[in-house]
Amino acid sequence: MKQMSLIEMDGFLKGRCIPRDLKVNETNAEYLVRKFAEAEAKCAALAAENAAMHETIEAVRSVADNSSGIAGWHLNGDIATWEEILPEINDIETPATDAFLAEIERKAIRKFINSIEHILRDKLSPYDTEEMLEAMRIFLEEQGGEQK
Repeated sequence: MKQMSLIEMDGFLKGRCIPRDLKVNETNAEYLVRKFAEAEAKCAALAAENAAMHETIEAVRSVADNSSGIAGWHLNGDIATWEEILPEINDIETPATDAFLAEIERKAIRKFINSIEHILRDKLSPYDTEEMLEAMRIFLEEQGGEQK
């Protein structure tokens, strides 16, 4: 999801341009409501994952505070591991957080490529510049992003 700049938003609100992800026959109001709903859904998913991780952390803290440093004992005398006592520690999955962080990483890579493009054009020969930029674009595509 590409963030709209202030100039792009001004143009959109004044009817001078349209966003590339505007659906056919979708009004400006419908578009904005849809985009806010998507943003709220992402925030809700991240908040739910954060709450689940917070509960797990609190469970671990509670056990650790009451354990005197020993996780536990089996009936046969072996020491029990934390994974046996709190199996949910290893089962934490955060797909919304992972996707969000991957999106941030792709944006950072895109910004890096865009910021050094003018330097490359000033310092390298045209052939070297295009070869370098193409290599960076391929890298970005491999990371799941698109070049803008």
